[in-house]
Order: sequence, then structure tokens, then C-alpha cells
Amino acid sequence: MKRFNAIVAVLALVLAACGLADDGATTTTSAEAETPTTEATTPPEATDTTTADTQVTEPEAEGPSGDPIVIGAALPLTGEFADTGVFVRDGYQAMVEYWNENEGLLGRPVELIIEDDASDPGQAVSLLEKLITVDGVDLVLGGYPGSSAAAQMAVAEQHGMVYVSMGGHMASF
Repeated sequence: MKRFNAIVAVLALVLAACGLADDGATTTTSAEAETPTTEATTPPEATDTTTADTQVTEPEAEGPSGDPIVIGAALPLTGEFADTGVFVRDGYQAMVEYWNENEGLLGRPVELIIEDDASDPGQAVSLLEKLITVDGVDLVLGGYPGSSAAAQMAVAEQHGMVYVSMGGHMASF
């Protein structure tokens, strides 16, 4: 749990440093894609009730509000590295669920888009490029460290994106 909390804190700091804290520059996206995706649901937003002279905002439920922060990853959900990829996906989903059940990330809901790279490093790179350029994610999470993460880092760097990966101990990183 300490490691999970540390990751949450680091991601919050990274996003804050990137200027994603309610500056209106966040791109929201839907998970429509040709490859299988998994998207976490976001809680309902507050509704406005307008009277003749005043406007009152009454939240339907407590929790994060505003434009979601969209996080994307390309993981090996099928193929040679699927066992690890599915494990990582489940961890990413648990992280997003935790945030959305609490105060969100920087007070905003979080959406997660995960693409299956089929354990193919070339596919992983292409899918990361798509997540950034087509889906407009705000943050990318690392893929499988043994096969694709080092190659994905170059794509993230090319687009000026922060790349958070679980394989920081590897020499190739």
C-alpha cells in the first residue's frame, strides 16, 4: 500500500507540473478504437439548477468533477507477455478506481484507455503514438518493460509527454 500511495503522489506531482490542474487545456477523449480498449467509468458531474435571479449548483454525488484527466497505456494483453500485461492492466485499473472513488486526481475524474499491443514492440510503439496523437491522452503509462517500454519512451519524449513506467530499474531505461 505504501508503494501504491507513493505512485499516486508522484503521478499527482507530475500532472501538476505539466499544468493539468484545471487550466482548460485538457483534451477529453472517448475510447472508440479499432483495437480492444478498457475504459474506467467516471462519476456523474454536478447539475445546475437555475432560478429566476440566482444559479445554484447542487452536486448529485461527492467526488471528482470537471474535465477528466485521460491516461493511456499500450500493454500486452495477449501474446507472449500477456500474463504480466493483464496483471499491470489490473493494477492501473485499480489505481483509477481508487482515485475516482475518492477525490479524483487533482480533484478531477480519471479515464483510462488501455490498448492491447499483442506482445509486439512495434505494435506497442504504434499504439502509444495513437494514444497521444489521436486519443489525446494527458499522461501515458508504461508498457511491458522487457519488450516495449524502452521503445515507447522515445515516442513519449518526441511528443513531450511524461512517461511513467514500472521498469525504471532496467539498464535500457
